[in-house]
Amino acid sequence: MDPVTYKLDLESCQIRPNKDEERKKRVKTAWHYSIGVFKEYLKEEKSSLLEKCFKFDMENMKQIKFKKSDEKEVRAEMFRVYAILKEQYRLHAGYNP
Repeated sequence: MDPVTYKLDLESCQIRPNKDEERKKRVKTAWHYSIGVFKEYLKEEKSSLLEKCFKFDMENMKQIKFKKSDEKEVRAEMFRVYAILKEQYRLHAGYNP
């Protein structure tokens, strides 16, 4: 440093590497469902949970009158396609309108 002008002479200065920065570096691991936050949620994709959700949806939806089918036949057919409908809802619910 010049005592009169207080200018720094940076020609002889070299920046030292930060040792702490090297220690703080973290190895990134590849993401997978097994290490995710919702790993326990995904394990619940069982038929009992699907049946429970189907029962709740059937109780809370508007019942349509069918001329040639009784309620049991309608429930059986709806349950057959319920998993597909649930996945489609999950897909479309994620889109912005």
